[in-house]
Amino acid sequence: MTELAHFTLGHTSDSETTKDVKEQEAETLTALICAEFGIDRKSEFYLKGWGTKNILAAMSKMSKAYAEIKKVLAA
Repeated sequence: MTELAHFTLGHTSDSETTKDVKEQEAETLTALICAEFGIDRKSEFYLKGWGTKNILAAMSKMSKAYAEIKKVLAA
């Protein structure tokens, strides 16, 4: 799921975004998708290692990616 999040967030072709921001965005998105489908994921432990300072700035991007992934998984 995390790799799908990276792909949907555009991380595969983005060389400007730092690794910590990419990991924060992808893991947050993965946690949201897993929660939606009732999958228990311990993302808080992973996210603590990367910090959370960039999450709020990425909410719009993650919201769009969330909608895309949810549509694909629901099909």
